[in-house]
Amino acid sequence: MVETYRDWPEKLPFALWGYKTSIRTSTGATSYSLVYGMEAVLPIEIEVPSLRIMVEFLTYHFMHCAGCSEEYVAYQRVLELQKIAKTEVVEVEAKDAEIKALKASLAKLSAEKEKLAE
Repeated sequence: MVETYRDWPEKLPFALWGYKTSIRTSTGATSYSLVYGMEAVLPIEIEVPSLRIMVEFLTYHFMHCAGCSEEYVAYQRVLELQKIAKTEVVEVEAKDAEIKALKASLAKLSAEKEKLAE
């Protein structure tokens, strides 16, 4: 896809998000935090919960849980990252299998082309 000046309406929300979540040197804070009183949750933190998000989640949902220590939060984070890593390994293995199949097809086509050339 070729990007042109006509694409700006599609890019504007991303530019505004970047502007609102960037720290201003004059205030030492983001404009988002000044308006809402807290830092914005980045989209990647929804997919891969950061320690900050997990602490907020556990604080909100398990305020009366005596066993919810920082170690527990760190352990949950490690489990989440392991799950993501396993998913990525499966995706890479699938891509490798696809590449091997394409290489085999290419070798077969090359052999057939050589036979036809003779």
